[in-house]
Amino acid sequence: MLEHWLMTSHRCCLELEPIRQTESISIGLLPGKAFYNLRYAHSSLGFVSPTENGLVKNVLEGAKRKLAKFVIKKEPITYIFRGVTKCASGYILRKGNVPLSYTRLREIFIDALRPYVDNIKQFGLHSLRRGGATAAENSGLPDRMFKRHARWRSEKAKDGYIKDSLEQRMKVSLSLGL
Repeated sequence: MLEHWLMTSHRCCLELEPIRQTESISIGLLPGKAFYNLRYAHSSLGFVSPTENGLVKNVLEGAKRKLAKFVIKKEPITYIFRGVTKCASGYILRKGNVPLSYTRLREIFIDALRPYVDNIKQFGLHSLRRGGATAAENSGLPDRMFKRHARWRSEKAKDGYIKDSLEQRMKVSLSLGL
């Protein structure tokens, strides 16, 4: 009777596959949940879990990647921004080193940018950081220099902020003769 509930690694993959192919997924069908429930059931009964198999782990990772939400990065702004104050005639640069709260800076930023963009939700304060990284990359500044300046330790962190120019993206196709 107990053997009926035990799974082989191949059956486990077959059970996880429909979950991986589901476009809209309910919380009860999450592949990780199914995976860890199988592991728990087998180990609590004293059996070797099929989830230890490399193929099963690969199916789980594939399911997680397929069902993950796509990250939409903020648009970069490539000019330097410093503290501003709103006045009757518009905005003026702040004198001295007067601190601004994150919330107030964000409000000023959005108010100043709103007339110039169609969708303000595409921009945030990180657009400035991303814009600086993009400008540094496009100007040919050595990676080491702006990684240090931005306090990034890995290439992955740095690359997440850079928006490649159309010229840079086209170089791949052109080099392949496409």
